[in-house]
Amino acid sequence: MRMDGLVSFLIAALALIAACEPVSAATERVVDYEYDAAGNIVRIITQEQSDPPVVGLLTPNFINLGQTRTITTSGSSLLGVDVTTDAPGLSINAVDSDGSQVTFQLTASNQAPIGTAIIRFTTGLGEVQQSIFVAEVGPGLATDPSPITIDLSATSNTVTLDFSIPRPEDETYSLSVMDTATAVADTSSFTILAGESQASISLTGVSDGATVLQIDLPAKFYSYRFPVYVNKTYAELLSDFPDMQQRNLFAEPVAVVVQANNPYLPNTVTSGPVGVVVDSSSALFSKAVGVVFGDVLGGRLLSKPVGIVYGDTLGGGLLSKPVGVNVSSTVNYAYTSPVGAIYGPYLTGNQPAVAPLNSIVNFEVSGFNLAEVLTVAVSPGDDVDVGTITTNPEETLLTVPVTIDLLASPGPRELILEDVNGPIIFGPGLPLTFEIQ
Repeated sequence: MRMDGLVSFLIAALALIAACEPVSAATERVVDYEYDAAGNIVRIITQEQSDPPVVGLLTPNFINLGQTRTITTSGSSLLGVDVTTDAPGLSINAVDSDGSQVTFQLTASNQAPIGTAIIRFTTGLGEVQQSIFVAEVGPGLATDPSPITIDLSATSNTVTLDFSIPRPEDETYSLSVMDTATAVADTSSFTILAGESQASISLTGVSDGATVLQIDLPAKFYSYRFPVYVNKTYAELLSDFPDMQQRNLFAEPVAVVVQANNPYLPNTVTSGPVGVVVDSSSALFSKAVGVVFGDVLGGRLLSKPVGIVYGDTLGGGLLSKPVGVNVSSTVNYAYTSPVGAIYGPYLTGNQPAVAPLNSIVNFEVSGFNLAEVLTVAVSPGDDVDVGTITTNPEETLLTVPVTIDLLASPGPRELILEDVNGPIIFGPGLPLTFEIQ
């Protein structure tokens, strides 16, 4: 074979080998599942990405000790991203990403070191880092009214802001409302002058609901969040529901006991005691509710315990009943017991939680104003039948007979109760469910 022919042959052979060599590119497949209310998978979503993660700066870029904040960042290739940190005193949860944006809840304990902390964003194709600054706690800030409640009138509602100590210099804070469809701030900032401890802002209600007022001073790493509730005034509600004054409105009981041998001292600031308990000496007493301010506390605002309970099952320990938010260990959900007047049906629970096949089960739904429940249905409704519902005279217990067929599919089912206005929401915000076994 001639030399030029040999060269041509080798070139052709190399080209053939190159053509047959598989091209390999790293690709990550991310699978998400969409569920219905009963926990059944209704859709499987598969997406792919082939690049390592990219993230921008964190917003906000700081967090104060003892605070939980929602952090957001934008980028790319963020499907299924895992957000972590090794910084002591910091914890991350509730991570959510759509591929181009990530949000997560960051909590800084009071023991977290002051300074810059690293947040890691990891996928199967790589890792990238961003930093956030952990700052000291700012001055105390309270609102009047507290909580912030505003009406839907066209006029602005004035909210007074009280700082725990006079400001050392002029400070300009930014104002923002999380959901502007519920309420809006009349200005985007306010300035409090040196030596002053009080400022006023204005909010205007837009629609019924709840939102959050955010107040920040990024230059000093101060950040505050306050709930804002928007609703009609009592006069407006009375106009909408003229029978409200005659209806059966329930409120949580409040009792007061003042011991004769422990009178309040002159020139002391206290709030009225709420609730009654029995201590280890079988004496009745009550703890004060409210806020105590004192130099011995370092100028901090502290709240006294509420509803102290002593119990043998607790090992003789003193525990405080939850006020505002309660965490249920059975459903891992934050909710609050009703406080104040309840207008219309209100659901607080359901028993039993399990129903056997081929049986008739009398479910007992607890709550208030339950005589106003018109219909009860089970979802999914296959192979189950709801009988005639009955209510006790106090309207606090609704009995729902449900026949479970032998052929009913095991698994979770939901009780759906309706009144004249439609479905009734269970107090904690979760479905009212039971399990067929």
